[in-house]
Amino acid sequence: MIVEKAAKHCSDRWFPANTELLRELKRRIGDGIYTNNRTQLIFDLKEDLGSYSLVIKNAANYHDILSASNPLKWFETSSEGQIVELIDELLQNDTKPLSSISVYDTSALVYSLISSSVAETLASRRDLNEEEVFLASILRNLSSILTVFNYPSIAEKFLLDLEHDKQLAFESIKSRLGFSPDELTNHYLQAWHVSEELKGLIREPKYDIFELSEKFAAKVVEDCNHSGRVDLDKFSPQLRELGLKSRDIERLSNNLDRRILGYKRILPSFFGHKTSGERNSGIVAANPALSKLNEEAQEIFNDAYLNFSQHNRLKSMSILTRSVVPRVGFTRGALFIRQDDSELLVPKLFLGMEDPEMMTKLYSPFSMLRPPACALPLLISMSYKEPNLEKNQELFGRTNLDYITWRFDDNANGLFVLEIANSHRSLLKRTLILRYQAVRIALIHFLKS
Repeated sequence: MIVEKAAKHCSDRWFPANTELLRELKRRIGDGIYTNNRTQLIFDLKEDLGSYSLVIKNAANYHDILSASNPLKWFETSSEGQIVELIDELLQNDTKPLSSISVYDTSALVYSLISSSVAETLASRRDLNEEEVFLASILRNLSSILTVFNYPSIAEKFLLDLEHDKQLAFESIKSRLGFSPDELTNHYLQAWHVSEELKGLIREPKYDIFELSEKFAAKVVEDCNHSGRVDLDKFSPQLRELGLKSRDIERLSNNLDRRILGYKRILPSFFGHKTSGERNSGIVAANPALSKLNEEAQEIFNDAYLNFSQHNRLKSMSILTRSVVPRVGFTRGALFIRQDDSELLVPKLFLGMEDPEMMTKLYSPFSMLRPPACALPLLISMSYKEPNLEKNQELFGRTNLDYITWRFDDNANGLFVLEIANSHRSLLKRTLILRYQAVRIALIHFLKS
């Protein structure tokens, strides 16, 4: 009876979702970014545990998941209208802003994000399904997050115990509240009709990746509480001891940077960040187009330039091309480079959230001497004094597009095009051009430094 009451108490209150991310996902759905790429939608949902967990909680209301090992498979079969309906419901029911949560709540979220991301990466080395392992790890940690959020009087002691001995922490909770987080987890697994296969993955002790990832996460969060930043580089030796290779660590680092970014922006005090004005002054000086944009737009570019200042050019490029571009209103884009001693312009770099292999089907090489009709505005723009905005145009077989195009640099050996998202087509031309210029200048910085 105690467990049922606790489950209802936590279920009624839950913990906040990042409404900024939910609105962004809704916008991307409207722009057709996920139409042929539901995997990317699930990947992006991992940027916020509140949203991710609420989808799991609500998936059973929309789809029979009794035979599904992963509730998020609902996304693969549902219509875009059903997904938007669920997002609208989550937005409507969200009453507590993420910015209001405590430092203990944030520690619990970051702990779960790190442990789940590490488990996901380890899964690739153990021939396990990464998606199912990430979900299983979230479900293992979900009751701990709910306990911290909904029983604040015990949060500090529980998290301190968790850093040293998970079993001891759970026993302490049971002695004080009458139930353990494990019992809460079991209740939800049963109530949500989670499959026996997934339950086995969560409970089976032979899968040591959960224990290893949770112990690692505890160390990182303890360090983060002191230093104000999640610094994986400091823990590279421990990650190698877990069996991860250099490429695994790089992928893990990139995933965590992206997933923690929203929390950094909303909860700067936990991460020890400077104020936005102090942060943005440096990047405005480096990128003059940003000085004419508002502070929110400047903030979007901050993380890319922060990594650039720390001599991590590859990470800066990844943040700029995969995260910044869609957030400032562009669905996708490409950098065309002139081939040596030829008149051929070839797409060499793609921007946006879609898979690069898919992008190669959207942008084609073309001759500067005999360009196809749709590429003529791109070619002509290279001679203009400023970027050119084209509206309702065809582009390599796709119609009714708005895009901005111009030469990439003063050498006229490159061409840079960005397609405008449907949700941003009504913005002032000046604003769109400035955002295009900010992306273009940042790209020049990162590529040519």
